[in-house]
Amino acid sequence: MEELASGQAVFAYDRPGYAGNPASEAPRDPCTVAAELRAQLRTAGLQPPYVLVGHSLGGLYQYVFARLAAVSQV
Repeated sequence: MEELASGQAVFAYDRPGYAGNPASEAPRDPCTVAAELRAQLRTAGLQPPYVLVGHSLGGLYQYVFARLAAVSQV
């Protein structure tokens, strides 16, 4: 990640309930997780376009994030 960050902004996070982050009371469905990620990116001041990388279940969340973004642009 450090090598990537030398040329552009890099944003990495762990979802609630993982890696020491407190659990969330919000539903853990893909649409909610994607909305949380969008809010965190906005809070961090990062504007699209984004390159999203997700592993395992995170891949599904990244797919939903991208699909919701495509729908909102229509």
